[in-house]
Amino acid sequence: MAKIQGKALWYVGPGRVELQEEAIAAPEPGQVQVRALFGAISRGTERLVHAGRVPESEYDRMRAPFMGGTFPFPVKYGYATVGRVEAGAAGLRQRIVFSLHPHQSLFTLSAQAVLPVPEDVPPPRGARFATPEGAPSDCDVVFHASGTAGGLATALRLAGEEAPIVELSWYGSGDVAAPLGEAFHSRRLRLISSQVGAVALSHRARWTHQRRLAAALALLNEPALDALLAPAMAFEELPAKLPAVFGSDANAICPLIRYPAADEAL
Repeated sequence: MAKIQGKALWYVGPGRVELQEEAIAAPEPGQVQVRALFGAISRGTERLVHAGRVPESEYDRMRAPFMGGTFPFPVKYGYATVGRVEAGAAGLRQRIVFSLHPHQSLFTLSAQAVLPVPEDVPPPRGARFATPEGAPSDCDVVFHASGTAGGLATALRLAGEEAPIVELSWYGSGDVAAPLGEAFHSRRLRLISSQVGAVALSHRARWTHQRRLAAALALLNEPALDALLAPAMAFEELPAKLPAVFGSDANAICPLIRYPAADEAL
């Protein structure tokens, strides 16, 4: 079947990133071909992938949907892409869709693997936002996702009496200091782990993967979320700019990728 060319981002060595040509097959029945418009970088996880700090014990569990290659390198990684369906399943043609796909300008995959973005949600948009100094205190539950020891200390400080602190960050092969002194015991706080790729077994019968994605997309109809997005970087600039994005002094908000097709489509 005829193939056309796209480009994909590959992590090829510690601190090394390349854009590589990808041969894209035309969609077969039940598939769609998507032209990427925007993507987002998971600074925590992808920083560890970029540095080659995925523990060998986690190679299988850390494989992202449609990932190419094998850990530690080379790997085609990423899991947040919004694009327009150019060909394939008739009911989805020209729709803006979300996919858990690596950073790639054009790709073909099952129609079941994409989800239409609600029409009132802008494609670049991915809770209310506050700096740690302005965050509420005495919280009933705190979710920590900064991937830093400082963020974890802040989460513990904001938690109220007997509140759980849900740790969403993944530290790879690194260690993190958990400040369990001060009022941790007197307030009877609970530090528990979470894995965003799946919900608790007791909820999986009702909350399928598709239902969870649809609920997440519906929640994006909130302009305040734009405050969490960094200015978009051009896809072609990623090899040069990602080392700074993953640097320890980088801005903590979500880095956004703008693909060439975004300039034509929006």
